[in-house]
Amino acid sequence: MKTKKNGNIVVLLLVSFLGIVTGGCNKEENQNQVITPPNLDLDATLLYSSDGGNSWIKYSIALVEELRSITSFKSGTLIAVGENASTTQELYDGIIIRSTAGGNNFTKQIDTDGKILYDISSNGIIVGQDGLVMLTTNEGINWTTISTPTSSRLNAVHFANPNLGAAAGYSGLIIRTINGGLNWSIVSDGLSMDFYDIKFFNSTTGIAVGRNEPRIMKSTNGGINWNAIGGVENDLNAFSFMEGTGYGIAVGSFIFKTADYGSTWRRIAITQQIRLNDVKVLGTLCYAAGYSLEHSNLSIVKSTDYGETWLTITHPSAGELYEIYITDNGAIWVACD
Repeated sequence: MKTKKNGNIVVLLLVSFLGIVTGGCNKEENQNQVITPPNLDLDATLLYSSDGGNSWIKYSIALVEELRSITSFKSGTLIAVGENASTTQELYDGIIIRSTAGGNNFTKQIDTDGKILYDISSNGIIVGQDGLVMLTTNEGINWTTISTPTSSRLNAVHFANPNLGAAAGYSGLIIRTINGGLNWSIVSDGLSMDFYDIKFFNSTTGIAVGRNEPRIMKSTNGGINWNAIGGVENDLNAFSFMEGTGYGIAVGSFIFKTADYGSTWRRIAITQQIRLNDVKVLGTLCYAAGYSLEHSNLSIVKSTDYGETWLTITHPSAGELYEIYITDNGAIWVACD
């Protein structure tokens, strides 16, 4: 969920991690179960590329249903969140995994007792099912559950600065914080629209996108008020922007582009039928991941002209592609099941 500087691109498809026992734990307890891929029938995949997707290394990892989001801290510590498979398949717990070794080994931090985790921000705020918000102040060693004014599912979270942030979810729900995630208040609710992503261009201008009309909402006062933006007739799953500009890309079953901080949108012509789950903008480079309806397979697409034209990147088979994340050194991770 971050845009980063140019450089050699590493694309990694992040998915489940192996052999984790289900069950709850104290939310501030640090667990040290090391997760490494065994030679078993495996549930998920990691794909890694150090050359912009021209070649890949495939890692197979077991017994986590899916990973939805990943971020890293300045130290290089990686945190991934998602859904942990139950042995009975009747209940899915949220899961947090942490690596201090560049992704070579992951340590299980927490199972969240039936509450799946959907997104993590770059400052260590996690959102998920039933209005769940969790916070770390030590790069994921410990986690604290934060009280929120909602029990609805939260799909996305983003911070404009260390203090100001917002999270968005079903039924038009947006909650806002001005103290780094310690306290939250509802600023939007009760709409027919379900939000799937939210981003701030800066401390005043924010965009939330999703499914059902109006599909795009915009704030110009730091997330206090949100207004519908017209002109987009297709559902959207994600949004990303070029830092320091008004340019942004939104994706779903089509690709849309804005040049004026989200006030107007133009649909980009593409040559294949796709359903994209996420997009990340890195200068003039754009990466998006999802599903090709035309070829009935999973797809990563890349643009080198800021979203005007797109090419498919060939990669080994993997699960559903959920999120692309670009690190400070130009590495790209893609979270999947």
